[in-house]
Amino acid sequence: MDRQEAPQPLLELVGLAEIASTLGLSKQRVQELAVNDQLFPPPIAKVSGGTLYMKSMIDAFKAHRAPRPGRPSTLQVQVSEELSRIPKDRQNPVQQSLRMIYNITRLHDLKVDPSASRHQSLFAALTQTPSQDGLEPRFDREFFQPEPPGERYRILHAECEQGHNMSMWTEA
Repeated sequence: MDRQEAPQPLLELVGLAEIASTLGLSKQRVQELAVNDQLFPPPIAKVSGGTLYMKSMIDAFKAHRAPRPGRPSTLQVQVSEELSRIPKDRQNPVQQSLRMIYNITRLHDLKVDPSASRHQSLFAALTQTPSQDGLEPRFDREFFQPEPPGERYRILHAECEQGHNMSMWTEA
């Protein structure tokens, strides 16, 4: 009896026009963000029509994007050090997503609570990172011990104006 493998889901890719529409920005502003914003997702492919990005990464960027005028936060130095413990891998879109989502989540967590645990921030990022067969997110397991959000995290984040995935706050 032949067993047929389930078809692999296709990656949803978007170009500049779709990203501009999703973010409510002009194509020119999206191009600026792609070059200047460290949190903007990296491109997945280049074709004759332009650059393509993973839709899920753009959606995650939009969900966590909170543009503010002025200079970047000094918290970015701390988060950049922590990000050095999450390896870069341009060939692995799951790894790229984890790094981007951790960066955004961690900055947000530190703004809400300067004593926020990196372990809870990574747990939150892992729950939001899209999965893909055969590709697992990697991180320094001696530096990070992912843990579900504690009571303090829940209280502080329930009051902030940022959208949160409340399902991650319930322990299995």
